[in-house]
Amino acid sequence: MKRIVLLLLVLFGFSFLYGQNINDNKVSFTYIQLPYKVVDENIDNYELNLDHAYLAANQDSLELHKIRKASRMATFEQLMTSYQAKKDSMYRIHLRALSIWEKAVNAGEKDSDGSELTKPAAPEYPNPPVFPSADLPLLHTDYNDSNLNQRASVEGFQKGTGGILVTISMLPIQYFPVEESTRGSGSSKVYTYSAPYILPFRVKVETPTQGVLLDDLVLDQKQYYGMKEQKSKYDHELYMMDNKAVLHKTIEANAREKGIKSVNNYINDQIGYPEKSRTIEIYSVKRHRDWDYLDVTNAYTKTTLALQSLNQDRDRSGAESYIDEAIAAYDKILSESNLSDRKARINDKITAMLQCNMTELLNWKANFNKALTTANIAENSGEGKARRHIRREKGFYADQRRRWESVF
Repeated sequence: MKRIVLLLLVLFGFSFLYGQNINDNKVSFTYIQLPYKVVDENIDNYELNLDHAYLAANQDSLELHKIRKASRMATFEQLMTSYQAKKDSMYRIHLRALSIWEKAVNAGEKDSDGSELTKPAAPEYPNPPVFPSADLPLLHTDYNDSNLNQRASVEGFQKGTGGILVTISMLPIQYFPVEESTRGSGSSKVYTYSAPYILPFRVKVETPTQGVLLDDLVLDQKQYYGMKEQKSKYDHELYMMDNKAVLHKTIEANAREKGIKSVNNYINDQIGYPEKSRTIEIYSVKRHRDWDYLDVTNAYTKTTLALQSLNQDRDRSGAESYIDEAIAAYDKILSESNLSDRKARINDKITAMLQCNMTELLNWKANFNKALTTANIAENSGEGKARRHIRREKGFYADQRRRWESVF
């Protein structure tokens, strides 16, 4: 066993002594994201319009409340008529008994023991019906149009009329039963509550020359609002008794603010040109006693400069020369790639990691076919780090290609 451990240590030391190590460098930069749907290039302006669709729900609730109230009134009137008839009948019987009693008293009649005749007792009338309570429905709060214009915009365009018309329909919020969960135990037990809701928005985008570009329903899935934690579930019931109406308004206001932000992101994702941030691993090689990697360091520097130039314009022309220089530097380095000799200056590991760098650059150059080929080679190289890198970034590259081909 000791021999095996010693052998492994020797092999590890040998690998460390002769193997090249990779520098993982996180590079952050910004770029202009292209849209999925392209607005007519002659259009520069956009206009936001808020459709208060929830007001129709308010009207429906009030009408339903009116109908229910009328129905309750009709039922109450029927009960009151029945009650009055029963009460009148009982009072009539009582009056007849009083009449017989009074006539007998006036005639001088006495009880069998010679005492005065007992006056008939008044009947015990039934309790009158009570009009059932009809609380007003919880109506949706009006939303100020100015809030929309403060919180939403179409990036890459200016506010103005005659161009893009974005209509955002704010639909009514739908509440669901509060969900309860617990954590801890004993005296540390805590009851947590969340209020599920759905608050959908309809987004319609149209232009004078293209007609309707988008007409989508978004955020039509259940979301959650975190509520106050309690030490007892009965404290929660007390809290709801005191705060139900206010809580509903709070949830609605919170949901609307989140919703407008999400809708704005969706609009810009579809038709805008927002500036986005990206952080990516760009690889270089650590100093090695047998090899000089100054050319790899220079290629890394050129790559960083290229990526940090991407935010100058939509078609990336401002970064094109920097991208080409970086790609040319990697092409020259990879021309001496030797996959069969792990001691080679550009061995299989370094080759795979530099191909990851190349894949990033080729995608920004919009050379997507070559980028895909390079990515596949790196992914299937046998180098685990390269495989993980490519699989992590594949979705981003596919999305960027789709956007580029939509615009150019």
